[in-house]
Amino acid sequence: MDTVTSKDLNILIFPHRPRRPGRVPHILRRTLSRRTALLPPMTVDEFPMFLDNPNAIPGEKKGSVWYEDGNIVLFCGSKFYRVYRGLLTEHSTYFANLLSKPLPSILRDGIAPGWQVIEITDIPQPMLDFFLNFLKSGHMRPMPTSLEGMGVYLRFARPLGVKYVEERCLEPLRSHYHDRAQAYEKWNGLDTIMPSNYNPLHVVNFAMRQEMTVLAGLAIVDAALFIPESDILAASEPRRHSPYAPGFTHTSSSHAYYTLLEHNKTSKEKLRRVLRGFSYGRSFGARPRCCSFEFLLDMLQHHPHIIQDSDGLPQLLFDMVTVIKYEAPNGKVCAACVGELDREVMDVYRDWFRGVPGELGIPDDEWRKFIAWAKDRDNGPTA
Repeated sequence: MDTVTSKDLNILIFPHRPRRPGRVPHILRRTLSRRTALLPPMTVDEFPMFLDNPNAIPGEKKGSVWYEDGNIVLFCGSKFYRVYRGLLTEHSTYFANLLSKPLPSILRDGIAPGWQVIEITDIPQPMLDFFLNFLKSGHMRPMPTSLEGMGVYLRFARPLGVKYVEERCLEPLRSHYHDRAQAYEKWNGLDTIMPSNYNPLHVVNFAMRQEMTVLAGLAIVDAALFIPESDILAASEPRRHSPYAPGFTHTSSSHAYYTLLEHNKTSKEKLRRVLRGFSYGRSFGARPRCCSFEFLLDMLQHHPHIIQDSDGLPQLLFDMVTVIKYEAPNGKVCAACVGELDREVMDVYRDWFRGVPGELGIPDDEWRKFIAWAKDRDNGPTA
């Protein structure tokens, strides 16, 4: 090994010092021994109690040594955390498994004599920081409601097996789309369902990452009803600064969107055929029809709230149904024909919604279970 002089040490310790031109310093090649402790032995007072919030411990657990021992120190990266063993094992399957092993095999010697120091090497420090801050703030900490916030919580909580986080974190999103599923199923054509307060494309991308098939399907229904194809195409172009950027991040989502556009178009054609079917003298059922509703076809073509596609067909299926139901009684038609038209229009709408899961390849039982959950929640527990 090369001899290291005092001048060389000065260069190593103070690298910012200028050195004379042409002078090449010796490099210290010796590395620290693996047996050498990273830090000198520390005392208990040098490890602050990390979980110092009384609300972090459930009331029924207070006073229990299992929850108030605080004699475990986690060592991760360059940080030390003195923690409660009971809280770790109750809230994390990762720590429940880790601390079920014989402690001597996972302890780190030479750092804090008399303390159980466990070095965490398979979990990044930011992830451990997140988990411990989550515990420190109390186990009933409010969950984020934004998709970005939910994504961070789920990404950090899952490797540690943090219990309850996934269920509580996703509850607002699930609840919102349960309500929308019921609204789609019960819609009577008189109350227009407005677009979701969540961005449909962002929800689709989020749900696909979380493997939430039905939720992604409902968000695609929103997108296919309320977002024109031109906006979908613009979403993938950065210079457009689209609110739907970056567009669909999964090819299957994009395919599902265009599949539903065709499904919607088929239903709109059925509505047009229903209107044409109501002509003078045609007999359907017990009596001949005495009224015609073809005047509604022209109205639909020029309705200000309906986007026209390249074929001149109204783009929004919901607007078509709403216009028919609101405007039909305003024409010179009888109540009996209006009633028959209303029933046929709603039959087309219900067939459209029942056909959605099949178009998207979602098993019907999963789709029905998602909607039924919302009904059970609204009705409360049954006896």
